[in-house]
Amino acid sequence: GGGVPGAAGPRWGRSLSSRLFRRGSSSASSSGPGATAEGGGRSSGQIAVDEYLLLGVSRATIWELAVAFDLDASVTTLEVAAIVRAHTRRSGWSIAELCRAACTADGRPAVARANLFVSHAQSCSFVKLLAAVDAHMEMHRLDLATTYIWLDLLCIRQHEVENAITQIGEIEKRVGRVVMVLDPWDKPVCLTRVWCLYEIVHTQLQKDTELNLTMAAEEKAGFRAALNRDSAAIARALRSFDARSAQASVEEDKEMIFDIIRRNFSLDDGAKEYDAFDHFNSCVHAAISRALAAVSFQYESGPSEVGYESVTGSPGPAGRRQGFAARALGFFGGRRQPAGDSA
Repeated sequence: GGGVPGAAGPRWGRSLSSRLFRRGSSSASSSGPGATAEGGGRSSGQIAVDEYLLLGVSRATIWELAVAFDLDASVTTLEVAAIVRAHTRRSGWSIAELCRAACTADGRPAVARANLFVSHAQSCSFVKLLAAVDAHMEMHRLDLATTYIWLDLLCIRQHEVENAITQIGEIEKRVGRVVMVLDPWDKPVCLTRVWCLYEIVHTQLQKDTELNLTMAAEEKAGFRAALNRDSAAIARALRSFDARSAQASVEEDKEMIFDIIRRNFSLDDGAKEYDAFDHFNSCVHAAISRALAAVSFQYESGPSEVGYESVTGSPGPAGRRQGFAARALGFFGGRRQPAGDSA
């Protein structure tokens, strides 16, 4: 519970985590948990969405958080989510809300309206997730200054997850662009997770929502080789799933989403349960097939040139903001200690 932090506040300093997660804030606005986004009222023909669920976090902000939490490449996104829950237990806010008053080291807003929704499996490496998002941004020449990422563990209030589940479809529709992280590319864990399938299916049901596929650089080589060897095998691998056998970290989440599938994907009023899941599977297949065709063409053509550095720390053609990702990866490798103290 509690209000949403205000729109103005001090820039992060060296003690990033202690300042960011300090208890209480005099700049908190009066917006409560039930506040809906601007233009989100039902009178406009859109489903109302809680305002905070439309906030996104900049790429630089996510890297700075990774550094502050002293993460290494072995840490899973699920473990990062546990850290987030611990840091947000008292306030009840999401990380995006807590960052709303902050700027990153380059002076840009840490948080703004999300325009890139990331679908991923929390059991995979958080570092590889960031690398995959970087690869997507590079491939599509997304502007660092204007791209804000919707990542569940940062944008959902981790103590009100059930509330967010019911709004996922509308969130994706408002964000407009969804990217699914394939890790590993040939047996993506995300396709075994009911949360991810639920996120994917909305891109097929909503004509204005675009689904893209991405992967970290270390996965890309194998994907390209398979494209040249047997592209049909890739399609089979990415469609060999069944929502009925999908899992969730929290059993209650799985049952909740299964209930939504039963209610919303039955072929007719008298359909049996398997009809609803067959229909759901078909919708996910269609969305993945469309996205696979697009990413196959992009990877065969090669990435576009971009004006910012990639996750490897190598600057792009314009050579802007050199060294940020490289310094972050230095932390991940355990060669340095994070700046500042812990919350």
